[in-house]
Amino acid sequence: MNEKEHIDNHIEYGINIEKSMLFSMCALIDNKIYFVTSFGNYPMILDLGKLELSFLSDLEGYISFNSEEVINDDKCIYFFELNGNRMMTWDISNNRCSYCNIYCHGNDWNNYAVIAKYKNDIYIFPKYVMGIIKIHLGSNGIEKKVRLYSELNISTNSERYFECGYQFENEVWLYHRSKNIIVRYNLVLDSWCEYNLCINIKNCVDMIMYNNKLYLLSSEGSVFCWDPKLEFLEKIADYHNEDSSIYVFEKIIVIANKIFLFPSLGEDIVILYLDTKYMEIYKEYPKKFRYFNLGRSKYYGYCSDNEFCYFAMRSANFMMKIRKSDGKIYWIKPSPLNPLELLKTHKKYYGLLFDEPFFSIQTLLRYLNSNCLEQSIRTKLLSGDKIWEQIKRQEMC
Repeated sequence: MNEKEHIDNHIEYGINIEKSMLFSMCALIDNKIYFVTSFGNYPMILDLGKLELSFLSDLEGYISFNSEEVINDDKCIYFFELNGNRMMTWDISNNRCSYCNIYCHGNDWNNYAVIAKYKNDIYIFPKYVMGIIKIHLGSNGIEKKVRLYSELNISTNSERYFECGYQFENEVWLYHRSKNIIVRYNLVLDSWCEYNLCINIKNCVDMIMYNNKLYLLSSEGSVFCWDPKLEFLEKIADYHNEDSSIYVFEKIIVIANKIFLFPSLGEDIVILYLDTKYMEIYKEYPKKFRYFNLGRSKYYGYCSDNEFCYFAMRSANFMMKIRKSDGKIYWIKPSPLNPLELLKTHKKYYGLLFDEPFFSIQTLLRYLNSNCLEQSIRTKLLSGDKIWEQIKRQEMC
C-alpha cells in the first residue's frame, strides 16, 4: 500500500485534513483564489488551473486572523475580522500583511450589514455600531459618518441598525427590520432615500440587485422583489419547509435568470426560475459529497470572474462554482493538503505541534518521521512508524 492509499483509508485522518481546508470568504485574482481557513486561520491560495492548494508560510507580518467579510482590488485583499475589531490588508504584490482598527465590534460575529468599495475608499455599514466607517485606502485613515444612523431614529444597542445590504455602483441598498424600510444610500453625496414596504419581511437575511430590481431573501425561504421605479414590493416565491422553526436559508444569488437559495442550517439548495416562478431542489451532488456539522450556514462568501462564480468551501468538502452564461452548477475538488506541510504551518503560527481536533495521532507521528530523518537513517528506524504500529497492536488486544 502506497502513502496515498494509506492516507485515504485512514478515515479520521482524512476528515481532519478536509475540515482544515474549510473557509468562509475568498477573493479571486489572476485565476487564484486567496483565503484564510476557518479552522487554524492559515492564509492559503487555490490555483484554479491546477486545483492545487498551497500554504503561505512566508506571509510577512501575518498574525492569526478570523475573517467574516472580504473585498479586493487588483493588488490588495481586505479581510474584516469576525468580531468587528480590525481590517487586515493582504498586499499580494509584496506578500505582506498590515492591520488597522475599524471599531465595528458589537457582537462576537455577524457585525457587518454590508461592506462597499468605491474608488479608493471602503465603506462599512455596521449592524450594531452607530455610523458608517469610511476607510481611506493608502493612508488607512478612518472617518465615521453618523448622520444616516442618527437621523433614521433607530433605537438602542439591542437592535440591529440594518439586517443586510448590497452595493450597486455608487449606491448601497439596506434593509431595516423593525421599521420595515429599504434605504437607498448614495456613497458620493452622503444622502439617502427611505422606502416604506407594504409587506413585512420576516427575518430578511440577504439581498441582491439583478436587472435593476432588488431581490430579498427571508431565512424561511420567501423571496421578494422590490422595483425601485415603481416603489413596489411583491412576494414572488415561497419555499415551504416542514419545520419552519429551522433557520433554513442564508444566501441568495441571481445568475442567468435563476435565483439560487443557499442553505443555512438546512441542507437544500433551491433554484427559482424567474420566468416561470418554478422552484426545484438541486440534487446533482458529486459522489462522497458531505457537509460538516458545524452549526452554521453552509454557504456565505463567493468570488467571481467573467465566466464563473466560485463559492467558498464553508461547510462542504467540495467547492461549488456556477457558470454565469446558463446557471449550471459544477463542483471542484482541490488536491488534498499535505499533512506535513499543514503541521509545519501550524507550528510556525502557533508554536504547537499537535492541536485537537485538526490533527490525528498518526499525522503527528508522521511529522516525527520527517523531522528525525537523519537519526532514522543512522538507526535504520522510523520512530513515528514504530510508535504508530505499537498503538495499533494495543488497540487490537
